[in-house]
Amino acid sequence: MSVQYVYLKVLIITIIIAASIAIIASISLVAIPDTQVHTCTSCQNIPSSGQPLEITHLSIEPSTVTLGTSFLIYADVFNPNPYSISVNNGCVSSISATFDKNVETQKGISCFSISKQEIQSLQKTRIHGPSIGTIYNATSVGNTNATIMISYVAEGSVGTVTTFKNFTISQQFPPHPGPTLEEQLGLAHTEINQPTKTTMFDTRLYPFSINVTNTDFTVNYNISGGQVKSATLDMPSKSLILSVTTAENETLVIDLPRALIDPKIEGQDSAFIVLDDGQEVLPKQIATTGTDRVLDIPFQSDISQIQIIAPVPIR
Repeated sequence: MSVQYVYLKVLIITIIIAASIAIIASISLVAIPDTQVHTCTSCQNIPSSGQPLEITHLSIEPSTVTLGTSFLIYADVFNPNPYSISVNNGCVSSISATFDKNVETQKGISCFSISKQEIQSLQKTRIHGPSIGTIYNATSVGNTNATIMISYVAEGSVGTVTTFKNFTISQQFPPHPGPTLEEQLGLAHTEINQPTKTTMFDTRLYPFSINVTNTDFTVNYNISGGQVKSATLDMPSKSLILSVTTAENETLVIDLPRALIDPKIEGQDSAFIVLDDGQEVLPKQIATTGTDRVLDIPFQSDISQIQIIAPVPIR
């Protein structure tokens, strides 16, 4: 084989390689503009996917926790994703917590009625914990650090966010003797040398009463902007379920016999949980006696059920 032939072959191979490199380089230069990131001024409000649930506010209720009492944790949560996510609602809470000191987590009879609350894209809601049957009880005075976890479901996957809260447990002082139920409502008027006493029932604060299904109890109530159609004691969820029709945003005042439903922690009254069509509302306890607790419950128009839950077993 001649030297000229070898040189020619090498020259041809070199030309082919150089041409290939040139073609690849030209393709890369053409593709670069397509891979550049462009700013979309009209897309600035479109949320990105895969973001964790955001906690916008966290609180302990009651705001002042005293020795020997129980408390709840409330969280305002926000969904920053372009799709909806869900959290637990009702008996089983999405909130759980651990404490470094001064708080004991007690387990009682659990409620296994699980429901889900959907949070739409860019919307927020308020949730609370712990689950019914779990009680956070203040056992010592002092500062307490809580590690709080909130679980949720997004596109079929379970996510968890963790946050922290510091609060103080105060010494509980002996309570002063409280007024009677009539005195709290300003309805009792007793005159000297006059044995007759006007009660709240004489004033028709409770013009209505209804029998509670599954019990021998009757509850007295007053309602504006709606009607109570039935009342049922539901033992699995430890709650009193009221079937209602409502036409306005108003309130229900209901007298709850302690012998029917009376949540207590260590012999002291604890808070009720109230759901209007599955959505939590904040009732006001406007009066108490040794036999009754009176709640003022707000409701929205067009709801069908009010559920009054005792976080400990109904007696």
